[in-house]
Amino acid sequence: MLLYFAVFVAGLSAFLLLRKHPEFEEFKIYILILMLAGGLGGALELSTGDGGVLTKDESGRSGIYREEPGGKDHEELLHLSVDGIYDGEYEVEVKARGYTAEELDLVFDQAAGEAEERFLGENESLEHISGRVSLPEYVVNGTVRAVYTFNPSNIVSSAGEIKDENVTDEGTVLETDVTFKYQGSEAVHTFYAMVFPRELSAEDKALKGLSGVIDEENEKNSDFLALPEEIDGRRVRWSEQKKETDYSILIFGCIAAGALFFARKKEAERQKKLRDEELAFGYPAMVSTLSLLLGSGMTVFGAWERIVRMYLKKKERGGEESAVYEEMLFTYRHISDGMGEKAAYEEFGVRVGLGSYRKLVSLIVQSLRKGNAGLCEKLEKETEAAYEQQRNLTKVKGEEAQTKTLLPMVLYLLVVIVVIVVPAMTGMKI
Repeated sequence: MLLYFAVFVAGLSAFLLLRKHPEFEEFKIYILILMLAGGLGGALELSTGDGGVLTKDESGRSGIYREEPGGKDHEELLHLSVDGIYDGEYEVEVKARGYTAEELDLVFDQAAGEAEERFLGENESLEHISGRVSLPEYVVNGTVRAVYTFNPSNIVSSAGEIKDENVTDEGTVLETDVTFKYQGSEAVHTFYAMVFPRELSAEDKALKGLSGVIDEENEKNSDFLALPEEIDGRRVRWSEQKKETDYSILIFGCIAAGALFFARKKEAERQKKLRDEELAFGYPAMVSTLSLLLGSGMTVFGAWERIVRMYLKKKERGGEESAVYEEMLFTYRHISDGMGEKAAYEEFGVRVGLGSYRKLVSLIVQSLRKGNAGLCEKLEKETEAAYEQQRNLTKVKGEEAQTKTLLPMVLYLLVVIVVIVVPAMTGMKI
């Protein structure tokens, strides 16, 4: 008990000390597991320490109180010590107490009344039985078994259904013998009931009459089975049963089309997110290169062209494709084909769609109208801001990766909790 308490207190103290130190995040999971084990172990000890099953009777004998008749049998694990012979665990089978002879007579009387009352089932009295009867296998809270025999034996089925074909319209007397059995003791109770054929509705009577007429036609062994056109003075009409249209294939197709639509939409969103991340991470290097080239005296288009040509040469040598420079290549070709620079750069900003690129386009368009004075300084500041933003993005990506690795650890924690909790609950008999 003290060890459980010490583990719990030590774990809680360590957890509180480390909660402000993210570098020890992984160890917090292990500490929580130890705290859980200590807490549950201590609770189990408390639940079983003072409220054990072993006790003494009035004469001072050690023993275990048994459940009342009808209760459950169970086992108790005790510690057994026999001087010089055995010292260890011993499982004691504790059966529920049985009825005394006096109690058993009362129980059989109770069983007789219960069986007779439940026998009625959906009927109102034993003087008029026409519906299904109830034949419970056990009575008196499931402690006494009941076995039924009938005379005549062909009136009631084992499921309690009345066999109308064996019952007269005036009613048939049914003798029911119920044999009650309990731990080797038996008692027989007999009662009588008047059984009548089931009262048929107009629909049931008509259908039964039709069935009889069709059976007679089948017995004629003719090539043609004539269906009745009238029953009990009522006209009968026959027609083909309309086959229900199976729309399962259409439903499946709609589900498949919807699933494909959402899957492609999800994939497009994923690809756009990856492209935006690539564009964001490639922005600082592109702005830095553009700033250096402009600082060397090049025009905006000249610097743009130089960057594109360097990218194409790198790509020819087996370099990876870049979303940033592919967009610049696309814009370069538009300008080469005759599109105005201002329109091409503005289209570049719209096409990329990120705020940082739109800001860059705004600076370039201003320089086209007012000249390159001050553009290099602005681009240098933009480069610094871009690299700072890149560091923040890298930090966010790292946190996202850490969050993804946390899920398996949480699942592992849940497995450990189940491994600890299930035995604890079993031990406390919850």
